[in-house]
Amino acid sequence: MALIKCEECGAKISDKSDKCVKCGCPIDKKAASAVIVASVSVFCTHCGKKNSNGANCAYCGKEIGEPPIDYCRHCGAETGIFTDQEDCKNCGRNLLSDDGKRLESVIVFERSGCLPVIGSLLIPGLGHLMRGEVLSGVVFFLFALGIGVISFGIGYFALSLLSAIVLAFSSVPKCPKCRGVVPEDAAKCKHCQSDLVESASDEN
Repeated sequence: MALIKCEECGAKISDKSDKCVKCGCPIDKKAASAVIVASVSVFCTHCGKKNSNGANCAYCGKEIGEPPIDYCRHCGAETGIFTDQEDCKNCGRNLLSDDGKRLESVIVFERSGCLPVIGSLLIPGLGHLMRGEVLSGVVFFLFALGIGVISFGIGYFALSLLSAIVLAFSSVPKCPKCRGVVPEDAAKCKHCQSDLVESASDEN
C-alpha cells in the first residue's frame, strides 16, 4: 500500500481507496499509479527538475549526481535541496511553507564581541546577560557564588574564566534587521516582528 495525495483537497490517502476519506472525491486509479511512480523519482542536481530513475536529466541533459546537502532549520539534520520531502526525517517538523515552497532561515549568527567577554571575566554570567541569555547568566553567577564560597574564591575566578571562554567561542542567533537576540528556531523576531523564515527563491 502507498499513500497518494487527493487531487481535490490534497489529503494523503491510500492508493487502494475508491474515494478520498476527507472530501469524498473519487480517486482516478490511473492518476494514482502515476503519483506512485513519481514518488520514486529523483531530482536533477543541476536544474532541480523531477526525473524518473536514470543517468541523465530529461530536461537539461546533464548527469544526475548526488543531491546537494541542505539542513533542517529546526534540528540541523541533513536534507536534500531538491526533495519532495515535506517533513524532516530527524525531528519531524515541516520543511515547507504553506505555499509548498521550501523554507529557509534568515537568522544571522554573530560572535559575542569583546564587551560581554570582559564583563564575564569580571562577574561570571554578566556577558550572558549582556547578550540576552538571562537564564545562562543567572546560573553562571549563582554557581560561581556557591563554588566561590566553598573554595575560598578560587572557584569564582575559575568560573569567570570559563564563562568568558564560552562567550568568546560561541555565536549568538540574531535578527538580520534589528540585530536583536532571538531563539534559533524562532519564526518571528520578538523585537521588530520581522519574519525570520522565508520561502526559498524559485530558481526555475
